[in-house]
Amino acid sequence: MRIRHNPFYYGGTIKESRLFIGRKREVAEICEAIAASASVSVVGERRVGKSSIMSYLADPAVKQKNGLDGARYVFAYFDFLGYPTITPTELWRRLLAETLNQFASSDLAAPVRTLLAREKIELADLERLLKGFKDAGLNLVILFDAFDAAAANPNFDQAFFGGLRNLSKYQLSYIIASHRSLSELRFAHPDALISPFFNIFRRVNLGGFTADEGETLLATSLQGTGVVFNAGDREVLELLAGSHPLFLQMAAYFLFEAYRYGHQNEGRLDYRWVQDRMWDNSAEHFRYYWDGSEAGEKFILATLALLEAEALARYRLYPAADDPMLRRLRERVLVIENKPGNPRLFSTLFNQWIAEAVSFVPATNIADFKAAIEKAKVRGFQKTWLDTTGRIRQGFAWIDVKAIIKWLIKGKGAEAILDWMTKLLQLIR
Repeated sequence: MRIRHNPFYYGGTIKESRLFIGRKREVAEICEAIAASASVSVVGERRVGKSSIMSYLADPAVKQKNGLDGARYVFAYFDFLGYPTITPTELWRRLLAETLNQFASSDLAAPVRTLLAREKIELADLERLLKGFKDAGLNLVILFDAFDAAAANPNFDQAFFGGLRNLSKYQLSYIIASHRSLSELRFAHPDALISPFFNIFRRVNLGGFTADEGETLLATSLQGTGVVFNAGDREVLELLAGSHPLFLQMAAYFLFEAYRYGHQNEGRLDYRWVQDRMWDNSAEHFRYYWDGSEAGEKFILATLALLEAEALARYRLYPAADDPMLRRLRERVLVIENKPGNPRLFSTLFNQWIAEAVSFVPATNIADFKAAIEKAKVRGFQKTWLDTTGRIRQGFAWIDVKAIIKWLIKGKGAEAILDWMTKLLQLIR
């Protein structure tokens, strides 16, 4: 069978509902909140599918499938990316314009058009409109994507967010998507966070795919293509992507391309070609994840990347299961577990990227580095995860960290490893 097209997609938001896979629990939880006129904060790392689930929710067929009457629930979507200084009036104009083609009765559209003609849209105007919606049995659902950018907007102060909270007394739900929880966002006006607006949200974490969701993605996408991923292919997908939605799509895409165009090495599918294409498309994301990590997160990421799994297990260097930094890395889908208590980075390519980013110290610090090694031989073991204050940087080329770590493991064990790593992180500025 000739393979005509690649069924996997990793270029951006999934806009067609038929291509949307999984997230049944999250979709059901959000729709239940909407039915109760409640609001939801969807929190997830970059490219785990926040925009895709927002687009999916707005589909009339999806609303109906999840018990939301399409004639009653009016959805308005806005993506704050690219609009760092949008004004409240312009925001409401864009939201209300989206509602015009959703009214079953043209009479309901008239007050919206009247409001759109105003030079400035005031809170009182919106209250009158929403009261009219409520009297007509309508529920307004506002989908705010990339809310991180809204928090940083200097035009959105405490009064603006207070106004949003005031409107929620009507039949109105806010569905907000952001990289971090609302309490962790950086606001242009720090006092904005004390607004009661931020007290009305249920939180839904959007993480990695479950095993069943990953399997559904592969099976559904490959159906009718003539391509079947064998056990070796599945192992490669696990190593390159883990449960991360973006990277699973990306790895499957290039694996499919290897079949499609016959990329082979000595008569077998060329996994190196797949890995190289993945690397070309992943480095920017890896840097974003790294730069967006706190110091404690970076230390765990660096440790998991630089130390072999065998050494991590032998010397009990894994962080505690309830470590808050480890929990955050799991939520961000950057760390997964092969088995309970044994975390690893979600992708071997992320391992490689971190190793290259932190595996060198500057030649100007050779003497200090040697002194640190000698000191590490005599100091005692500190069984704790150390705060590095973000001192790891890329761009030095002198000493291979992995080689030194292997030597330390063989010579002195865990106490030397941790002490040496601490000194290394202090040296790299």
